[in-house]
Amino acid sequence: MEIGIGTGKPIGPRRLARRLGGAASPVFSICAMVTDWDEYAACLASFATRGFDDDQCEFIVLDNSQGNTADAYVALNEFLQAASGRYVILCHQDIVLLDHGIIVLEERLAELTDLDPYWAVCGNAGYAEDGWPQVNLAHGGRDYIDPGKLPARVVSLDENFLVVRREANLAVSRDLQGFHHYGPDLCIVADILGWNAYVIDFYLQHNSSGTVDDRYHQSRERIAAKYQRALRPRWISIVTMRPFLLSGWALHHRIANVQHFGRKLFGLYPRGPHLADSKRRARRDAARSGRNGS
Repeated sequence: MEIGIGTGKPIGPRRLARRLGGAASPVFSICAMVTDWDEYAACLASFATRGFDDDQCEFIVLDNSQGNTADAYVALNEFLQAASGRYVILCHQDIVLLDHGIIVLEERLAELTDLDPYWAVCGNAGYAEDGWPQVNLAHGGRDYIDPGKLPARVVSLDENFLVVRREANLAVSRDLQGFHHYGPDLCIVADILGWNAYVIDFYLQHNSSGTVDDRYHQSRERIAAKYQRALRPRWISIVTMRPFLLSGWALHHRIANVQHFGRKLFGLYPRGPHLADSKRRARRDAARSGRNGS
């Protein structure tokens, strides 16, 4: 399989990813952003020696070796939409498989499916809801093997190695950018869609200790602001004309129920005759334009 700058068939919605080769109906789609082709070649060789071959896998890259063609959020959405494998492996170019290979991974995923048929994404490092780490990898020159009992359900995953179940139809946020926090974002999206995330026992080596710099902190601020906005309480109005409140706070629901009862009692919801009243509609549109500053 030829690898290098410009190799492979362009695929994905934006034609940014490239398929280097592999099986026509793969079990695994192995996807990576590449900035260093030699490093990626070493990663690929370690996959090959552990059974991830052209008979069961396809190999997809996004070439950032000549500059950033795309950031991680764009790249992951390209990968997740272009991949045809049952499982999509999203990994860094600088990981190296050690003792665990394709047989172990298939066993771990089968065990996970038996435990929780609604798992959508898993990895080798993350944090549980109580803030306790679940880490099972060699990372930055050190071994981290203190995961507790695995598989373990988590609320966030590290990005070095992620396995996504393609049938879950996951994506990362369009309105985030950069190269940090897409693992947690993917887990949050999965949770909102009714799926779960786990750390599994798949041990490998990640040849980086990560970078915590200004861009990392800016990314953290962006994802915090995004979910403050995305998870805001909101009234949902539907064609039955019975609005209801969506909010994560139980107190909001109690207040909303009182507000709903009051509006219904005093006839404050628009009714059929109101909707057909052109003058009433015009006054409402004018008031709305004023609030929007237009």
